[in-house]
Amino acid sequence: AAAHAAAMQDLRSEWAQECDALVAAEQDRSARALADQAAAHARDLATQLAEQAVDLAAAHCRELSARVNELEAQHAQAQAASAQRQAQQLQATLDQHHTALRDARAQWAADQAAQLAQAVQEAENRVQQALAAQHQQETATLLAAQQAASAQHAAETKHWVQHS
Repeated sequence: AAAHAAAMQDLRSEWAQECDALVAAEQDRSARALADQAAAHARDLATQLAEQAVDLAAAHCRELSARVNELEAQHAQAQAASAQRQAQQLQATLDQHHTALRDARAQWAADQAAQLAQAVQEAENRVQQALAAQHQQETATLLAAQQAASAQHAAETKHWVQHS
């Protein structure tokens, strides 16, 4: 009986070891399966996260591109407005110069006309003076000729009266 009990004990012990080995093998297989599942799940999550990151990066790039385009458009508008203001200022300056030039030409023409009118007046005065002097000379010459003719007539009359 003791040998039987020892054999039974050995059998139980061997059976317990086999059971422990089977449980350990099952646990190891389960752990590997769980590790494989976890790795696969981690890969899936990593893939999804990478795809989401790419999508987010693309969306951010589109937003940045739109903002850059908006800023470039604003800059272009600002430059156009500045160029327009400069063109208006240049046009105003040009208009002022044209007005000043026109006024200067008009003043010059008025000055020239005044000088010409003065020169004409002076020439007319000299002509009038010359005509007056000529008239006085002609009058004096005529008066002298009349006096000479009267004196000659008187002399002839006296001579005629004496010889008659």
